[in-house]
Amino acid sequence: MKLDRLFGVAACVVVALGLALAFLVIGPPSHARLVALDQQRVSDLDNVASRMHDRFADGAGGLPNRLPSDLEAKDPVTRLPYEFRKIGAKNYALCARFSLAAENDGEQSWHGQHWPHGAGRTCYQFNVLASDVAPTVVRQ
Repeated sequence: MKLDRLFGVAACVVVALGLALAFLVIGPPSHARLVALDQQRVSDLDNVASRMHDRFADGAGGLPNRLPSDLEAKDPVTRLPYEFRKIGAKNYALCARFSLAAENDGEQSWHGQHWPHGAGRTCYQFNVLASDVAPTVVRQ
């Protein structure tokens, strides 16, 4: 009977240590949620930029002053549209507010592109005539 109890206590200690180590390595669930939200923001911005390139890459007519409503995406938390700003005839910026700084030296990769960002507002500049959708961080 004492041996069963000893094994039970040992099993509980092992499980508790495993959970503690998991939280140390991957962080608490709230951190994982914030990382997932930032990944969604990058995905949304990449999707908008790709669709902008598809629609306006021919250079005819230039860029609109406002993002067309069918290209609009919204932040997963605030449900507000991401910021769009026309910079020139072929350049525009997309902005989002990130919860955390991107991991791996401040960069987040998505579809082969690097999306560096810190916590807070970050804007990316794009050129619709470029051969690929390559974001460039705009100084705030």
